[in-house]
Amino acid sequence: MNFSDRKVFSNDLLSHHVYSMETRGYNLIEDFFSIEECDKLKGYLQHEIDTYKPREGSERSILDKYLMHDLISKQIEFGRTLEDPRLDQLLSSVIDENWIMYAYTSSSLPPKGTNYGSRVHVDSPRVIPGYPTNLGVIWALDEFTEENGGTYVLPGSHHSKTLPTKDYFDKNSERLTCKKGSLIIFNARVWHRAGENVTNKFRHSLTMNICLSLIH
Repeated sequence: MNFSDRKVFSNDLLSHHVYSMETRGYNLIEDFFSIEECDKLKGYLQHEIDTYKPREGSERSILDKYLMHDLISKQIEFGRTLEDPRLDQLLSSVIDENWIMYAYTSSSLPPKGTNYGSRVHVDSPRVIPGYPTNLGVIWALDEFTEENGGTYVLPGSHHSKTLPTKDYFDKNSERLTCKKGSLIIFNARVWHRAGENVTNKFRHSLTMNICLSLIH
């Protein structure tokens, strides 16, 4: 697999992306990966899930059953996704050209189930108004639908340091659904959660979190 030869995005697309990130706190771009690329990466991910063994006596290890960590150290194809110049464009235009990856994981919703990411949460504790320090990335390896959960986000919530109540989140959040191969980028201060999968198949995605180099 080779992601390094992708044609970079236009200035118009980048302007739309930056505005969406500043206002809503997230952006969705379809057709980022091909169906064939998704299926190949999904095969590697499913292998990691099938062979995963929680650490005895560790509650977090059990909670992380469908959130595979450090994937780039387990299969080189995951690491090659970072060579995509379009990804760097999208991240650098919002945060800084010297961003640092601090987590490369996954988020898979099992058949008729959820995972630890299905709780309402943010991915960064830092709140600096108008100054994003952390971004999240989701590569959708399956179509995100209402039936298999999608991902819920609370638009504009990165502007507030207040924890929304569950009732407020449920009434005002937006469920993101998208085509297989789509990319979602969001401010790590946006309150969000994975949905519930009511189908008989997994819903797979790769995830990454990055931060400013000065925070590392």
